[in-house]
Amino acid sequence: FKKYPVGCDEDKEKIFCFPFILDKETILYIENYAKIMFIIRGPPSTGKASLSEMITERYPHAIYCCADRYFTNSFSRSERTRESIKESHVYCTKKAENACKSSAQTIIVQNTHMRKWEMQQYLDFAALYNYTVIMAITLYRFDCTPKALAENNTDGLDIKYFINRLRQWEDVLPLFTGWFISPDDSLHILSHTVKTLEALLNDGKFCRVFDAYDIDGIKDYFKPRQVFYCPAAFSKNPYFMKKYYLSDLVQASYGKCFPLYIYGYMVTTNSIFAIVYFSTNITHLLLKPNSGEEDSQSSFADMMNSLNIHPDLSENFASFPEKVPEKTTVCFEDQDSAKELESSKCCFIDLARKEASKFDIETVQQEFNQLINLIVDANRNLNADECTEIGSGNDDKIFRLPNDKWFIKPSKIMCLNRVHSVFKKCSKVLIFDFCSLKAR
Repeated sequence: FKKYPVGCDEDKEKIFCFPFILDKETILYIENYAKIMFIIRGPPSTGKASLSEMITERYPHAIYCCADRYFTNSFSRSERTRESIKESHVYCTKKAENACKSSAQTIIVQNTHMRKWEMQQYLDFAALYNYTVIMAITLYRFDCTPKALAENNTDGLDIKYFINRLRQWEDVLPLFTGWFISPDDSLHILSHTVKTLEALLNDGKFCRVFDAYDIDGIKDYFKPRQVFYCPAAFSKNPYFMKKYYLSDLVQASYGKCFPLYIYGYMVTTNSIFAIVYFSTNITHLLLKPNSGEEDSQSSFADMMNSLNIHPDLSENFASFPEKVPEKTTVCFEDQDSAKELESSKCCFIDLARKEASKFDIETVQQEFNQLINLIVDANRNLNADECTEIGSGNDDKIFRLPNDKWFIKPSKIMCLNRVHSVFKKCSKVLIFDFCSLKAR
């Protein structure tokens, strides 16, 4: 993305062309379904107040939290001292915490946040109260030098101050990126999965292999994941992840709402996968390790262990739901059998595993790639016509695949919307779409 001169007169919508400000579908999703905490980062003189104003205009009911506001309130001291600056940040964190406790739908936190620890409390609040964290970084939108920042600063900060502050800047790079499904939508997906799996009970071979003759038998065999995640990219190598994460195409998609379509389900003796199809091209969001990166990284599970994080992404498995919440982005559309679906636009959600199975994203990715190859044609489009169809349950089609595997193509496609976001380690907190996990 283009970097602008500090203090330029360019239209602020060109400078801060974030999808959560300009993209209509994303704005609609955030207004109606998401709990978002915007954390605005950047040194002084990089337009943080302007960006906050733009977000507030888009989301008028947002709660705005900023330490500088402390000095404009009548009860505060007007002069900035070490003590009063500390008090201003206490004021800001208290306001953010109260907003989280009251379940405010959108929260804006605007401070410099130059170092990771400076935003730690806000990340803790997001983790505790199930907020999506979107970091809006102003630093990358300008050609920032200490001289340019000092010349455009209105608070009397000199060039030495900016030299020191820019040295303090810490990037918060993701461990991996993708689409993390909200708790409410996850329950709807699980409920639909259970109804779809009932069709498999008409296949005697399935019942014998799984020793399951009713839906309770299937529920006893599989344990659903506690976190539903549709992966885009992962890498242990910080160089490759930084290059990927800060690329123009990925930055243009970060915080953007994407429609996800669940085309069908793959069932094996170890797992249940949802096949996710994207109507838009997502290949630029997929980080595929090249030979140099592959040599430099160990397994994803090893990386998680090195961070003292359990590789399950959750300490416990969830259970299949008895009821589903009313508020959801989920809707259904009829399958269009004439439409060609490219496998390159497909991803997956690892829905459930045998109880003893662990989550290793590399292994899971390889397993899914092998499964998807069973239902693609010569043009790499999804096509199960050459597979053995063994009948249908209601209007759902069931296909038996080699080596005790099954593919279910429901008559209706499940649709849901999610924001493309990241999973990060920041001090003790891991940030991802709807909640965070603390490293043990």
